[in-house]
Amino acid sequence: MFQHPGFLFLLPLALLARGGLRKLAVLLLLLAAAGPAPSLLPGLTVVLLDQSPSAREATQKAARALRVEGPVRYLAFAERAKWIRNPHARPALGETTDLAAAFEAARAANPARILLLSDGLFTPAPPPAPVYAVPLEPSPHAALTGLIAPPFPTYGEEVEVRARVFLTHPAEATLRFEAGGTRAEVRRALPGGTSSVGFRLTLTEPVTLRVVLETPFGEDALATRLSPTGRMAVLVVADPAAARYLEAQGFAVEEAERLPKTLPRVVVIGASAKALGPLAPERLKQHLAEGGGLLFTTTPEGLFFGDWHRVFEDLPLKPRPTQGAAFVLVLDVSGSMAGEKLARAVEGAKAALAAAREEDVIGILVFNERPRWLVPPAPASYRQRRLAEERLDALRAGGGTQLAPALRAAREALAGLDASPKAVLVVTDGATGGQEAALAEAETAARAGIQVHALALGADADRAFLQALAARGQGRYAEADPAALARAIAEAAREAFRAQAERGRHPLTLEPHPLTRDLL
Repeated sequence: MFQHPGFLFLLPLALLARGGLRKLAVLLLLLAAAGPAPSLLPGLTVVLLDQSPSAREATQKAARALRVEGPVRYLAFAERAKWIRNPHARPALGETTDLAAAFEAARAANPARILLLSDGLFTPAPPPAPVYAVPLEPSPHAALTGLIAPPFPTYGEEVEVRARVFLTHPAEATLRFEAGGTRAEVRRALPGGTSSVGFRLTLTEPVTLRVVLETPFGEDALATRLSPTGRMAVLVVADPAAARYLEAQGFAVEEAERLPKTLPRVVVIGASAKALGPLAPERLKQHLAEGGGLLFTTTPEGLFFGDWHRVFEDLPLKPRPTQGAAFVLVLDVSGSMAGEKLARAVEGAKAALAAAREEDVIGILVFNERPRWLVPPAPASYRQRRLAEERLDALRAGGGTQLAPALRAAREALAGLDASPKAVLVVTDGATGGQEAALAEAETAARAGIQVHALALGADADRAFLQALAARGQGRYAEADPAALARAIAEAAREAFRAQAERGRHPLTLEPHPLTRDLL
């Protein structure tokens, strides 16, 4: 085992995060009084030694008193991590503390445990092995950890540069900014941890910005180069008001009543299509194809009043619709569905209509002894929805139950549609005749790329048959009582209409914004 003067302990790593040192000290006292330390299983111990400026001296002192039994390796870390031969080495590894990088380096050694010597001024990270922690009191330290500037400032633009300041303890700080002939001094009470202070200047030439930080327990300085990329050129056609506004924003504005031979990157149009002549649409289409920008302003001869939507169909006036999904609800309206069951089914069908987008296709097929289309498959326009709702409200139940002809009609209607995915939802509350024929239809539909889902309604539904139907149709099977029927139908429709989105497990990494990185 390893030993440290006073106590030996095993603690959750999260307590070492900023602000947790006081709680940690109390827990350590309780653990110290609790008795002997636990024995450790055999295996490699990796000792992580915090070499950031706020912990370097305390780490060195603690390492001198450290005794570790068994195989051990030492990993020094701050902004970077580095393996060292003994715990007394003091490599220069940067000004900040990246615990995640240290854990990643330690992972390669496959340790049985990690012993962490740190002042806790870091962002917590998941460890590769159990972590034993030796908390250290941070020594007073101040540093400038970065200057955050816009990556591509333009000529004449007023930009803001923010200085990121790290303090181990709250303190009064003075920051002096100097860029060319511009100077400013900011005095501010800053909290412990990382914060930022801003400075604004107008860029008319390349300048070097230098920042000096002064605090009661340390100084630091950083510099960065700011180079304007030039003023962005904009052509404004027949809209003087827009030209004045863009000039005030720092753009290099050229005004014209017609399109010149050469177009800048951004073109603003305030004239009608007729005023610019028959060749203008083709020239602007080529401008867009080459990566240019195009903006129509709201003048009396602008976008719609200027007839651009009629003569220039390829302009991105609205998003082009994606390929829609197709969904057919095959609904049992035999005599056993009378009453609450049918009312709930109608409610669910209306919810399915509401779930469809304009580019989606939806149809409703009802069946008893024979099938009939309540509304055949068609795009889910406003008119299609209203027509379907009117016919749903007039629906009545009666007769026997034959599913196979209904499945055949739904399959044939969907087969010729240019839609993806295609799905059928069968809702029934009892046994149906011609089950083998229905199963064969479901299998045929699946081979044609049409999923067949089945929803068993109530206690009398033939669950075994409907489960087999969904399996043959490569779809899903579900059950619902009458009270939950509407919700079940609506959910199945929503799933069908959003199924074209990519599914699966996709790892995501959240990157902090530069202005808030390391801030709590």
